Amino acid sequence: TEALEKNIASFVKGGPFLHTLLWGEMGCGKSSLVKSLLFKHKENLSALQIRIDQLKDLQHIIDTHFSNDRQYIIYIDDISLSRSDEDFYFLKTFLDGSFFQVADNIMMIATSNRRHLTPEFMSDNQNVTVMEDALHYGDEKNDALALSDRFGLSVSFYTLGKNDYLELVFQELQKRTSKPLNKDEIKLHATRYAMQKGGHNGRTAMQCIKYIQIMQPALF
Repeated sequence: TEALEKNIASFVKGGPFLHTLLWGEMGCGKSSLVKSLLFKHKENLSALQIRIDQLKDLQHIIDTHFSNDRQYIIYIDDISLSRSDEDFYFLKTFLDGSFFQVADNIMMIATSNRRHLTPEFMSDNQNVTVMEDALHYGDEKNDALALSDRFGLSVSFYTLGKNDYLELVFQELQKRTSKPLNKDEIKLHATRYAMQKGGHNGRTAMQCIKYIQIMQPALF
């Protein structure tokens, strides 16, 4: 997250920047982090959120609505592509700058649950060969690697462990009241909620905090 913040800060000042991919399991705060940083710098940049299928119209949008005296971030949330999609190649050419005329005042940030933006299949590994102790993948796998590799900055997000999740819920709830909370009781409610949701990610923790406040008002 520090790397992303420094990248955006440099971009806002007109310095060097890297197109950025945030990837990891759902509910780990990728989108929330992007939106908070965009809000932080809202005085100095403009953000445009688009769907992946709008990439083909992006050059027209840039020519029509963007100016040279403003910094712009193009934000695409939750990318998942098939390698047969034309959007796969539009994104690739945008990042290359080989089709779009991308200026130095336009930066792309994308989020995805997939590290390489595309589904991974067992068949991807069927054509793997080993040469001088190095793995060489088949064309399909290489295409996926080549696309994600075009993002100069890649930031990974991982789900919380159970103990971190329980501690986060307790600490955030304690901040919301002047009464000392029973930690064991809070953890019991949080554990049950996580079992219902099927995980311990950051989104579940934030939802659990509200759930306990709603369902157990006597605790506060």
